[in-house]
This record gives sequence, C-alpha cells and structure tokens, in this order.
Amino acid sequence: MNVKITGLDSVMKKLNSCKSSFPSSIKTFLERITKLGVQIASVEYTNAQYDGVNDVEVSAYFEGDNKAVVCANGASVLFIEFGTGITYSEKSPKADELGMTRGSYGQGKGSNNSWTYYGAEGTNGITVRESDLGSVVRTKGNPPANAMYKASKEMLNEIVNVAKEVFRF
Repeated sequence: MNVKITGLDSVMKKLNSCKSSFPSSIKTFLERITKLGVQIASVEYTNAQYDGVNDVEVSAYFEGDNKAVVCANGASVLFIEFGTGITYSEKSPKADELGMTRGSYGQGKGSNNSWTYYGAEGTNGITVRESDLGSVVRTKGNPPANAMYKASKEMLNEIVNVAKEVFRF
C-alpha cells in the first residue's frame, strides 16, 4: 500500500524558517517579558510608602542567550518589598518562604511600635529634632509594597500572550 502525502515540502520549509528564527525570537520574548517586569516593579517601588530615602532602581539583564533577570537594587529594597515594623498587619506572600519576618531584619528596630533614624522623612516619617548627624525621624515602619512579587505575577500572567505574539507559527 502506498500513501501519498502532499505539502510536506511546504511544511519542511516552514519548520526550517522557524528553526532559523528561533534564537532571535527567544531574545525578543525575553526582552518583552522582562520589560513588563521592570515597568511594573518600577511603578510599585516608586509609589510605595516608605519612611526614608527610596533609592530603588529596577533593571533587567541577560545571562547567556536564554535567561533574563529582573533585579531591584538599593539599600531600601528589602524594607520596601517586605515592609518594616510591627505596626502594619499586611504581609508579603513571600515573606515566610524567604525568612523576612518584619521587625527582625535590618537593625531589628522594627520589633518596636516606633523607632527613630537619621535621614529623610519619606512618606510618613516625622522629624522630631535636628542633630549634628542630621534630622532625627520617627517612624512606625511601612506596609509591604510587594513590587517584585506583583511584577513576577503579572509576568506569569502575560507569558502565554507574549509567547503567542513572538512565536507565530
């Protein structure tokens, strides 16, 4: 018995075309999905409540041809992402997994209802006095911004849509 299959040449040409464009499509996919992550995390960090100087900068970088990383840098990243102090009841969904119990990191002052630091007031801090070292600011901490968590969730939500747009077969 003989079976004739037509159109196989056309299918093979299409597959070879996809194969040759696949590396650039992967790069485009990673660029698109990380750009989304950077945008969301940047907005969340910028709008976060934080007493002090919000020095967070969000960026993306590539490791090799098929791995991209969205990264937040700055001295205040952990305090903003996971929140500080025991005053706020909100909790980051990743806090327990990553060992970020509010009041226990940094200098541990967040285990008090309020504390002071030298620096800028930020969102809710109140200057209580000036000293030779600068402004003494009282804070009760801040709620978690969950900026990277929100960015990662949205990246996961959009991953199929971006893949469909980039890898058109």
